[in-house]
Amino acid sequence: MVALILASCSATVELTGTAAQAPGSDKGLADAALHLRDGAGVPFSDTRTNAKGAFSIEAPRGDVVFLDVDADGHVATTFTGVSGVDDTSRLADESIYGWPVADYESWISPFSPCAADGGTAVGEVRVFGIVDPLTGEAPLVAAAEISVLDPIGEPVASPCYLDDAGVHDPGADRTGVTGSFAVFGIPDGQWELRVTYDLTELTQGIASFPVYIESGQVAPRFPLLITLPYL
Repeated sequence: MVALILASCSATVELTGTAAQAPGSDKGLADAALHLRDGAGVPFSDTRTNAKGAFSIEAPRGDVVFLDVDADGHVATTFTGVSGVDDTSRLADESIYGWPVADYESWISPFSPCAADGGTAVGEVRVFGIVDPLTGEAPLVAAAEISVLDPIGEPVASPCYLDDAGVHDPGADRTGVTGSFAVFGIPDGQWELRVTYDLTELTQGIASFPVYIESGQVAPRFPLLITLPYL
């Protein structure tokens, strides 16, 4: 979930930031259309980024929000955050971004046997608060199960995973060493993206994130962070 840590009496707040050209890019995405929905999924405000990718957009105060990014040559992406209560708050750099079509197609190609019409949720599950000294990144989680659920906890689409070589594995039931997942064919609407992961041989942890997605959109989670208990 994008950290939109946002403290007045107005019913709205202002979110500012810079949309990146691609995941991990430090370059701004120019002239991208941004559409913000409130926690009920109702359209709330719209704006466009400037030539450097910077933007300002109105959001409901203290609510879950869904922010869509749409730009030429990029797949449409959607992000989830919390607007908080400050009158103005700046999003962390690179927390929202477009995804160039060619780059997205390259990343998603190993999952292509699962492809289906609708929305798509993708990402890598990693451990929050730990950095691997060799990679400089949070460790990947190999034993994570991904679900996209309706309000009564029923799945609305099936996850797709890769084997240790990064090839689609139709028999896999968890992320594996790549930590990666894709869920195709998600219907339009608001759903729960749930991650279930092993804590010990006998216990599991659960992390849940709201998503609002429409057909043709991609909800990227790089990373999708889970927490482990302190010893």
